[in-house]
Amino acid sequence: MSGKLKKCMMLCCSGQVTKEDMGTNGSNVNSYEEAIAGLKKLLSEKHGLEGVAATKIKQLTAELEGTAAKAFNLAERVKTGFAHFKKEKFESKSTSVRPLPSSKPSSNPPRAATSPSSSNPPSTRSSPSPHPLHPRLTLDLWKTVCIGICSNHDFPDHNVAAGAVSISKDQPLLIRKNPALYGELAKGQSPKFMVFACSDSRVCPSHVLDFQPGEAFVVRNIASMVPPFDQTKYAGVGAAVEYAVLHLKVETIMVIGHSCCGGIKGLMSIPDDGTTASEFIENWVKICMPAKSKVQAECKGLDFAEQCKNCEKEAVNVSLANLLTYPFVRAGLLKKTLTIRGGHYDFVKGSFEQWSLDFGVTPSLSA
Repeated sequence: MSGKLKKCMMLCCSGQVTKEDMGTNGSNVNSYEEAIAGLKKLLSEKHGLEGVAATKIKQLTAELEGTAAKAFNLAERVKTGFAHFKKEKFESKSTSVRPLPSSKPSSNPPRAATSPSSSNPPSTRSSPSPHPLHPRLTLDLWKTVCIGICSNHDFPDHNVAAGAVSISKDQPLLIRKNPALYGELAKGQSPKFMVFACSDSRVCPSHVLDFQPGEAFVVRNIASMVPPFDQTKYAGVGAAVEYAVLHLKVETIMVIGHSCCGGIKGLMSIPDDGTTASEFIENWVKICMPAKSKVQAECKGLDFAEQCKNCEKEAVNVSLANLLTYPFVRAGLLKKTLTIRGGHYDFVKGSFEQWSLDFGVTPSLSA
């Protein structure tokens, strides 16, 4: 029996077949054919092994069928990710969070540590010109960079401000713990999700859905809105959608609204005459003006706060409809290589909803 066949049978019997052993490229197809030929030769030369071989082949066939049947379920991934967040972080009683400072931090740059005698009046001598980047600021910047690398949260850790961050001389802790993952990430990214989320500091999608590095391509803006296709006015959003769909080949675009959204409250507060009181904010949230109109028409009996709650979800639906104005999104939906989903995170109740909408996309619509 050839060495390759021996290895193949040993791995199959022990259940330790890996991607490298099975192979995914053309050269390993020959290895597979050689293994089958070797097995046939062995059975022809060594009588009495047919029963054992048949049993092992049935086991291997069942394992391979099971692997093929386990298609990646995007909706289930979101559900399990939020379940992990809710159990481990939202409801955890053992997690202690450093309270936010009660006083507004000084706008002055931090000063270097001084001796106890520094309580004396400062010297009137002129001090040398400061370095372009203060050493303490350099250290704080490095701490922030480390947090950005080490964490799947895209907001700063409170410990950074307190200086209670342990910085490795070599490389961040998580990279050392999982070098294989970060080694693959260094080669490129292939996320399955594109996520539109609000810029609100309370609703980080990677935190809420437990996304790991390389799993989601995230765009954050006021009220997580997706504007309609426009090559000049909204080119930044268009570039992100185009890159995610055509180059990263994401499988799902998810738009996530959330409770107590200031952007939605601002949308619902725009006067009927359309006047604005800001340079950018109101013009941006007007993207979802159809959501406001629908809520005001259907929820007249509700107070303003309840209307805002309804608009948080309706605005998501408007953004999903706006995604259809992008030709490459429509093409992906028609080919069934892409899905779009809506979501809503209520951080007060600790709940997450997700849904899909049937827009009845047809080839004639995409023409």
